[in-house]
Amino acid sequence: TGSLVALPAADPWTSGAETTLWWLPDTEPAQEIGHLDNIPLQHPIIWSPDGQQLAAVQQSEPSDQFLLRLILAAGDGSQALPYAGGSDLGFLAWSPENDRFLYGGNGYYALGQRQAPQQQSLLPAGLIADQAAWLDAGKYIVSLNDPQNQQWQIHAADTTGGTATLLTGQGSQAVFQLWTP
Repeated sequence: TGSLVALPAADPWTSGAETTLWWLPDTEPAQEIGHLDNIPLQHPIIWSPDGQQLAAVQQSEPSDQFLLRLILAAGDGSQALPYAGGSDLGFLAWSPENDRFLYGGNGYYALGQRQAPQQQSLLPAGLIADQAAWLDAGKYIVSLNDPQNQQWQIHAADTTGGTATLLTGQGSQAVFQLWTP
């Protein structure tokens, strides 16, 4: 047992900044396991629950049509492949079974799966999917934020596309904690 850690370069704000991936075993010295380039500091690297995969939002090259790209890679950073792109993009959560994930941005959130088309949910103008948590293999909670109007919503959704609004409120962002058996 141990922990996976991503540490940015000394100056993570520079173009091409490298992030080093480490495995910290409980009883042995730390081991450097890989690298990823162009990972903005404000977008953390998220490992799947089993540690075998990771997702990261990567800053694109200036010539690329997208400013940000969601990449999926093996847990050591190898085999990195782009999955989605956009000007506003963030990774939200891996499923408990390590096979699906949620990501989103301004006006949408999506259910993704490696080598499968995304299942995108479009949102009303101004809403941003900013937090998500899986309840089980087929259901999740997603928080939607409207920063301009200082409103938020919490929705329950499932992998078949079903959704229900659970709660709405005023303020800059929803804060929630899940308790499940």
